[in-house]
Amino acid sequence: MFAEADVKTCTEYGFKPGTDSFGQCRLQLDGRRDAAYAQIASNIGSAPVPTFTPLMAPQSVQAPNRNVSCTSNRVGNTVQTNCY
Repeated sequence: MFAEADVKTCTEYGFKPGTDSFGQCRLQLDGRRDAAYAQIASNIGSAPVPTFTPLMAPQSVQAPNRNVSCTSNRVGNTVQTNCY
């Protein structure tokens, strides 16, 4: 999964494929990734639960007295409403 990215990274660092230093570069990248995953796993139980904070306070809008027709369409987790 990460092999292509690691080869690209180590090559960009100037290491030549097939050399010991290239192999060490790949091992270090793999070790860093393992350490990052371990840190994430250890933080899962202690991570705060995110809360939703609206960007704006809800506002009341008074519409004029007229007939309005609205349609709502759900796309994934989003609902789009069009009124006319």
